[in-house]
Order: sequence, then C-alpha cells, then structure tokens
Amino acid sequence: MGIELSRIKNYTDWFWENQLKAHFETEEKYIFPILGNEHPLVKRALEEHQNLQAFFEHPLADTEVLSEIENLINHHIRFEERVLFNAIQEAATDEEMELLIKLHSEEPHCEVWEDEFWK
Repeated sequence: MGIELSRIKNYTDWFWENQLKAHFETEEKYIFPILGNEHPLVKRALEEHQNLQAFFEHPLADTEVLSEIENLINHHIRFEERVLFNAIQEAATDEEMELLIKLHSEEPHCEVWEDEFWK
C-alpha cells in the first residue's frame, strides 16, 4: 500500500493512549478480579496486556513492531471473546454482571482518527 510507517505509528500511539490503555485498566480493576488474578486465564490476559503495552510503547515504527501489534491484538481479542469472558460470565454473580454491563455501556466509543490511512 505504500503508507508511511510514521502515519501508522502516530495512530497506534494515539490508540494506546486514548483507548486501549483505559480499556485494559478497566478490565484489570473490575473484570479480571471476578476470576481472580491467580486464575490461569487471567494470568494469560495480564501477560498479553503487558506484551501489548511493550509493543505499543516501542519507540520504533518499523514493520516488524507494527505487524506484531496487529498479531498480538487479534489473538488477544479472540482469546478474551471466545474463552476468558465466557469463563468470567459463568463465575460472575448477578451484581457483578450488572456492573460489567454498566461499565461496558460507559466505556468510551472509539473516536474517529483524522488520518484514515487504511481507506
């Protein structure tokens, strides 16, 4: 496609700071404790959060780093949606589920990024 890597890196920096970082903090504070931080699925999710953070905060904008972000985020989303959140939903009390629904409805929606290089 010939897109300048700096344009992609600008977006990933913005996305990390304005969307994903707060999303991870919410999961770690309110959602993961339902299973407990020692639960193997939660441990995996926390490790994936750390790995993603390291790649998002990586100072270089090379194709390897950006490609790894894409791979990690895709795998992480699939893991959470298909495995982790199902286990949390099974373990959650009615009150915890109400809180999760409330948190999800309050979570900010992605804003539009001005430089839509992917179009």
